[in-house]
Amino acid sequence: MKISNLLLFAFLISTLFACQSNAQNSTSSTETIKGEWIAKVRKNDRLWLQMTIQRDNDNHRNYGNWNSSSSYNINEFSGLQFGKQHTFKLIRDAGTINFQGSFIGKAGAGDFVFQPSNDFRRFLQKEGFDNVSNNKLLSMTMFKVTRNFVTGVKKRGYADFSTNKLVAMRIHGVTLDFIDDVHNLGFKDISLNKLVAFKIHGVSTQFIKEMRKAAGNKLTANKLVSFKIHGVTPDYVKASRDQFGNDLSMSKITGFKIHGVTKEFMSEMKKLGYNDLSASQLTSFKIHGVTPEFVRAFQDLGYKDLSASRLTSFKIHGVSTSFVRGLNKLGYKNVRPSRLVSCKIHGVSLDFVRRINKKMSKKLSLSRLVSYKIHGFDRDFDDD
Repeated sequence: MKISNLLLFAFLISTLFACQSNAQNSTSSTETIKGEWIAKVRKNDRLWLQMTIQRDNDNHRNYGNWNSSSSYNINEFSGLQFGKQHTFKLIRDAGTINFQGSFIGKAGAGDFVFQPSNDFRRFLQKEGFDNVSNNKLLSMTMFKVTRNFVTGVKKRGYADFSTNKLVAMRIHGVTLDFIDDVHNLGFKDISLNKLVAFKIHGVSTQFIKEMRKAAGNKLTANKLVSFKIHGVTPDYVKASRDQFGNDLSMSKITGFKIHGVTKEFMSEMKKLGYNDLSASQLTSFKIHGVTPEFVRAFQDLGYKDLSASRLTSFKIHGVSTSFVRGLNKLGYKNVRPSRLVSCKIHGVSLDFVRRINKKMSKKLSLSRLVSYKIHGFDRDFDDD
């Protein structure tokens, strides 16, 4: 580590402990919430801020340690300066966070003391939120839960929600405008939980409009979230329906995406002669690993007209090209696909075929070998 970086680190640590000592002398832990902070200025005048509270006394035994990091616009802080030790504030409806410390370059450290707003606490009580703790007010301050936001959510028809829900909405970017936009798109009864899920998974109003154009208007909130989780885009819907028609269900299309059915995969299968595969058959191919390479390898062995269900059966039961080639070397040519599957189902391996034929001093039919395996006759031929 460079000497300049070491000096910076040492200065920030010394500042942090000095500020913490000052805060502890001036404020009782039973009256305020206090802790430590570190910060770094990032692009576009954004300040990454991490706050930590260490509670190690009996009064806070149920809370433990707490830390949170968020990004803020520098202009949200009052009195923020660089290059010297100073105090600055984050002032919100729910309270004020008083910071003390210093920045060197783009990095800073120090301590903080939270001053809750009793006026806001009384406002919350009038709105039906009783016994709101200082800890909750701190979270509401950090994530900008304001009077306007609380009353705005209620005016939009929501009731019986918690302060935790308000904080979660603000953390994930659920604004009053977003609620209005989603309602105006026909989701009047959407829950607050689902609005948060929309934001978490990127279900924007633009996505809703584009998906409705591609998939139709009968889309539920759950379906929209599912589309985002699995990567179903309007373009993917269009491409799938261009292939199978507009009656192809969205559940089938979602299944395509989950299992990796692509336009390229469909095209490769067409080149191999499978022009009329259904959506279910394509999905089954992907689930069980029926690849173009797998199909091509069997065609090279002479199995050019295998049905889609037979190919899937081959994969399920482990009928491989190496198994077929092994049988060929043992004199079993052009074995019927159903017989190949039967051999695998009942455990007729290449080694079993060699061993039994050797014991019998002749080449038994595969049907006889399968019968031997089914009835356990192979045990009578085991070496002593």
